[in-house]
Amino acid sequence: MPDRMLITFGIEGDLCCLSHRETLTMWQRILIRCRLPLVFSAGFNPRPRLSLPLPRAVGIQSDQELLCAQVRTDAEPIDCGALSEQIRRLLPEGCTLSRVEWSAGRCPAAQEAAYEFRRGSAISEQYWTGRIGCCRRQLASGEPILLKRRSPKHASKTVDLRNYILELNGNQSDLRIRCRIDSTGTARPEELLEWLVMPAADLAEPPRRTGVVWIQN
Repeated sequence: MPDRMLITFGIEGDLCCLSHRETLTMWQRILIRCRLPLVFSAGFNPRPRLSLPLPRAVGIQSDQELLCAQVRTDAEPIDCGALSEQIRRLLPEGCTLSRVEWSAGRCPAAQEAAYEFRRGSAISEQYWTGRIGCCRRQLASGEPILLKRRSPKHASKTVDLRNYILELNGNQSDLRIRCRIDSTGTARPEELLEWLVMPAADLAEPPRRTGVVWIQN
């Protein structure tokens, strides 16, 4: 039996305020309650070997999160359909399960991610469409899109969002941006909003990661 299980799920509403660690803790409790034969780390404080290959920032909703769980190979065969039903019964409100499947290889790596932003009543339609048009012209011009990236653990550095933005499309109410992910990183949702000059608090709902392109390592 393959020793790695891939679980695709969505996060929305108030649950998007969970941190990366809190999301892992939620899944740890769910999978233990499902009696999944997880592989644990060694040492004085063993933990299930779970990982989120593309961590979701706090405050971001997502339609396509991926959890990788290492499972013991000496266990009885597991029916993914039956396990899916068990998981659905235990999920909190705001978390939805898309699929459960086995993988023989390593955890996939993310190659692209798409984000959606919805205009709130605090942003006028004229300002919204004007900013979209301005940003599209900047992309078409080829000029750098420089922003300061701030980190609580590291000194701030300048990043060029142009290196990551693949596509930008929008209308009077919605904006969609597709971003590249590579060894240097990617554009963060809060950086995209900073470039757009649109406060997250003025959106109709928290930003949403609508899709991810995964590649097998």
